[in-house]
Amino acid sequence: MRNNINEQMQTEEFNFQESVLFDKSILVFSGAMLGVSLFLMNFVSHKYIPLLLIAWVCFILSIVLTLLSMLISQDVIREKAEYLKGLIDYPENHALIVLLLNRFSMSFFITGAFFLTVFLFVSL
Repeated sequence: MRNNINEQMQTEEFNFQESVLFDKSILVFSGAMLGVSLFLMNFVSHKYIPLLLIAWVCFILSIVLTLLSMLISQDVIREKAEYLKGLIDYPENHALIVLLLNRFSMSFFITGAFFLTVFLFVSL
């Protein structure tokens, strides 16, 4: 029984570390895309600015959703650890919320990258 609890806690820790790496990647790439697009704005045609604005909104939404995901995932890990130790009856199921936030975050990042690419392609 004790080994089973330790294995479950190790699995949860591994999943948490994997989630943290995903979150950091999205934050770094979204921030980098925003920075690059701000820098390149001086060198491209301003005729297609709406494409750039859509990309910025997508990158900002991606960052916000990732930060929310990180915040909620900390609660998920804490609750599961308390559940495995027998401190609470049943943890709240926030894992689905974290998964959805991560999926939406990735979707907004990909959409932002697409609009930024289109903007750069038509502007240069």
